[in-house]
Amino acid sequence: MRGFSSDIRYALRALRRGGISTVVAVLSLAVGVGANAAIFSISYAMLVHPLPYAGADRLVMLRSMNPSHGVSWTAVAPANLLDWQAQAKSFEAIAGYGWQSVDLTGGDRSERLRGLRITPEFFKVLGVRLMGETFNPSDPQRRRPEIIIGRALWQRRFGSDAKLLGRVLDVNIVNLSRVGPTPAFVVGIALSDVHFLPLSGDSDLAVSGIGIGDSVDFWRSEFLDPAKRDIGDLDAIARLRPGVSLEQAQAEMDTISGNLAVAHPETNNGLSVRVVPLRDQMLGGSRRVLLLLFACTGLVLLVACGNVANLLLARATTRQKEVAIRVALGAARLRILRQFLAESALIALPAGAIGIGLAYGSLVLLRPLIPADVPLAQDATVDHTVLLFTLIVASLTALITGIIPAFRVSSTEPGDVMKLEARGSTAGRGRQRLVAILVASEVSMTLVLLIATGLMVKSANRLWHIDPGFDTQNLLTMTISLPSNKFEWRHNVVFSRQVIRSLEAMPEVRDVAVVEGVPMHAGVFHGSFSIEGKPDTPADRPLAPMRVVSPGYFRVMKIPILSGRDYDEHDEVGEVGSLPSVIVSRTLAERFWPGQDAVGKRVQMSWNKKPSMIIGVVGDVLYAGLDAEAGNEIYLPEGLYPQSAITLLVRAGRDPLPLYPDMHRRIVEIDKDAFVFDVKPMTQLIAESLGPRRFSTILLSTFAVVALILSLAGIYAVIAHSVAQRTVEIGIRIAMGASPASITGLMLRYGLVPAICGMAIGWSCAIAIARFFSAMLFGVGPFDLPTWIVVSGSMLAVACIASYLPARRACSVDPTTALRAE
Repeated sequence: MRGFSSDIRYALRALRRGGISTVVAVLSLAVGVGANAAIFSISYAMLVHPLPYAGADRLVMLRSMNPSHGVSWTAVAPANLLDWQAQAKSFEAIAGYGWQSVDLTGGDRSERLRGLRITPEFFKVLGVRLMGETFNPSDPQRRRPEIIIGRALWQRRFGSDAKLLGRVLDVNIVNLSRVGPTPAFVVGIALSDVHFLPLSGDSDLAVSGIGIGDSVDFWRSEFLDPAKRDIGDLDAIARLRPGVSLEQAQAEMDTISGNLAVAHPETNNGLSVRVVPLRDQMLGGSRRVLLLLFACTGLVLLVACGNVANLLLARATTRQKEVAIRVALGAARLRILRQFLAESALIALPAGAIGIGLAYGSLVLLRPLIPADVPLAQDATVDHTVLLFTLIVASLTALITGIIPAFRVSSTEPGDVMKLEARGSTAGRGRQRLVAILVASEVSMTLVLLIATGLMVKSANRLWHIDPGFDTQNLLTMTISLPSNKFEWRHNVVFSRQVIRSLEAMPEVRDVAVVEGVPMHAGVFHGSFSIEGKPDTPADRPLAPMRVVSPGYFRVMKIPILSGRDYDEHDEVGEVGSLPSVIVSRTLAERFWPGQDAVGKRVQMSWNKKPSMIIGVVGDVLYAGLDAEAGNEIYLPEGLYPQSAITLLVRAGRDPLPLYPDMHRRIVEIDKDAFVFDVKPMTQLIAESLGPRRFSTILLSTFAVVALILSLAGIYAVIAHSVAQRTVEIGIRIAMGASPASITGLMLRYGLVPAICGMAIGWSCAIAIARFFSAMLFGVGPFDLPTWIVVSGSMLAVACIASYLPARRACSVDPTTALRAE
């Protein structure tokens, strides 16, 4: 213990003598440790931290998939869900759920509630405890409108009143058979907050603005129709039985889906089921990005470790004579090794403490930048797990940075050191090789980071310049809605047209229209269709988004009409739900009528008895995002398909956002109960759609810049120390007539040769991991030559600058002074 304390005291004195170099070493490591701690906290929150559901590790999503439909997955049909529940033995329970909103009126204010329609097994699957009871469709007397209230709503709206159980709430819910609120019996109250699960695209989701972190306000019962197998409208979640693996469950669902395809070929042919862990479904493509960021922070830390190891190695070289004398006097090599490790530990521990502060500050700065659709990342914090991780990282950095110089110096024979000292040199070839290896390693890791960053930045830049298919400037979007069922269903169209006329009367407003399924926003209704004259089965029919629009929508959005015409008032005459005419996108027209004009052709919608004639073909719009491909799109007239909530599009001659207060006043003058929300310029919607990519690009760019600065500092320090160590040699060379250019070239080679070797290694590493990068790029290949040239040139320029500055200073060495000092 006494020896250990003396090692610490000696190490403290040595570090104090180091002055500014010690501070630089601590800060370099702190940046690397802090970056790793920050990304670890985000990764832990997303990949490891328990999900906000009981026994979440056994929760899985059952995804219905049919490649012929052209979408990632399709909603589950009620009859198929009933068959899964009856036949699957791998699960404790399977439940179906879907998005729903209702309006709670009465009291001092109206409120739009966001909830789910569910099958009775839902609460068993999620392990949610209720006050009261769940739904029971098997009880004939319970075939009445019932509702279960979420805890947050119970506390917020009803003051946690237990007497709410058994009461009747008047809720405004879509009901085409009658006008007015629907009385719903409160049969249960959740005793804990329940967060929304992943939801498939739904027509109402386009205007809901919900996220996985939001709590469910209510649940309403969903009674499954055993005869409804052709149209799906539910998501499915299940809980695995204890001891059942994911592979076993998948094998069973493959068998069940295969049997259903044989039994019901007209609807289930080609339909498969994928069993997906709930966390995987929530993360989507975020896992790959997290791994990339974690690898990048690891490279930053290694670059910092290389810098500190070089610094300690330089110090150790100047102390070789001291160490040799101590060894000659009988000091054990283990004691020498421990001495150097103590110094590296005293650098790493304060670096770890500062790194924790940097990680905390980074999370505070990053949290507003984390996109809303990057689930669970908002829960990232510096907790005991992050502290433990940081302690481990700091310990490893102490070992890495201290072990290299410790072994190098302690393994040198005292006699060899004295011979070098007698010749006036302490910079042996072995040390030069080791320093060169460390510099090459730093440069190679930095170059990999720079190449990845360059590709990501160029990819993001390409996305920003993609034409979405419409004009985004001076376009304001907002969701407008009346309380559900306040009026007869078709009055929703009357209301939207009154709003359009009122806003068009504003001097600054140029044009107004409405749409259900706004671009760059989640959620839209999908429907299947067939081509007249081409025989098929329901299972083979393609799916397409169905977007409800008002006349003038294409004019407001500046979407070109390539053939035919827009909707007018004559196309909206008829019964609600009928569809005499449709407008389709160019991609759909070219897919089914290549080389022909689709105008005048007929399509048969799955819900309609009569075929619909195509009256127009419009340009493609990237509704799903700038990085998505244009797909089949079918536009329906709003007059025949009234919507309870719809997006208002306002085109102005200038920035329309300052005009919103006047717009809102005009809307509530038409109906005081109108809801107006999600007010955003179209440019903001596009920026939000690129949020995850922008977030990862910002982080990657930051890490690359930090690594570049550390590499610059590392190369500079190596050359500067070499100049200091070889002062006598340089003085002799100058005295013998060496030119300044030759002295500068000598020192430049000492820094540039390992840097160039490091770049070659970096190219090899980048080529090896190019396949991993390619999935995250858009419009740019992983071997994009201009990017590689620019990045490599920048790295070489930095290495030249870092080498030239101290090398130039070597020319100012006075031979007389150098030799006199020797």
